[in-house]
Amino acid sequence: MNQFQNKTAINPVTNQKLNPDDRVDALNALRRKVGRLIGSDAVVIQEINQEAEEAVIEAETITVSLIPQQVKAVVQSKAVEQRHEEIATAMLKTAAVALSFAKLTSYEGDLYKLELKGQTLSITAKDGRGLLVSSQGDRPVIHSPPTEADLIHFREQRQRLDQAAAQAEAKKRNSR
Repeated sequence: MNQFQNKTAINPVTNQKLNPDDRVDALNALRRKVGRLIGSDAVVIQEINQEAEEAVIEAETITVSLIPQQVKAVVQSKAVEQRHEEIATAMLKTAAVALSFAKLTSYEGDLYKLELKGQTLSITAKDGRGLLVSSQGDRPVIHSPPTEADLIHFREQRQRLDQAAAQAEAKKRNSR
């Protein structure tokens, strides 16, 4: 239902009431006049509205397609975080065994510095990365992400420690 249907229209020139047919004619005349005044701007406005509507739809489509990418990024980030934690845990275990085996509270090698202060064990890289990991109770605290190369180095050291411990145990048994 037209919003002007129950309203009384008045001719602005004569100030007389218009009948319903005159009202429709007046509205159409007004539309034509506005159309002439605006001219091609009406077409431009309509195109702008259509482009805006298409842009909103496109933005919504892009947003929806980004959601799986964002989820993938979060999952990858969590996987990297978990891997760093695994490496840090392995490094700290090896460092604890090394210090215990040597009966030391600190050791400084060519690549790393190991230090045990109270209950906190820390591993510092000497290649400029600084403090890599430390322990807080049973949990590793990552200060600078350890690398796969760090893990390989500490695995090699762990194998050497295990061999040295096995040799020391064998020597101890043989001396009895």
